[in-house]
Amino acid sequence: MIHPFAKITSAVAPVQIRANCIVAERSSVGLTSEISGSAEGVAVTIEDNVSIETGAVVEATLVGAGSVVEVNARISPRAVVGKVSS
Repeated sequence: MIHPFAKITSAVAPVQIRANCIVAERSSVGLTSEISGSAEGVAVTIEDNVSIETGAVVEATLVGAGSVVEVNARISPRAVVGKVSS
C-alpha cells in the first residue's frame, strides 16, 4: 500500500518493494543522488511486510522482512537493516 504524497524515486537506482508493505504519506523511498564510488547494481530493496511510517526517508540498500521504519527516521545509502538472511 502506497499512501498519497509518498515518494518512490528510481531515477538514480532501481527500487524494489515486495509484498504486503506500507509506505506512509510524506515518506520517501529510493536514492536521491548518486553514491560516490559505488559499484553498478546498487538498488533499494524493501522486503516483505515492511512498514515505512510518515515522513521517513529510506535510501538503504536493504530493509529486511518485517521491519518498521519509524516516523521521520532516515536510513542512509548503503545501509542494511532489519532481519536479513544469509
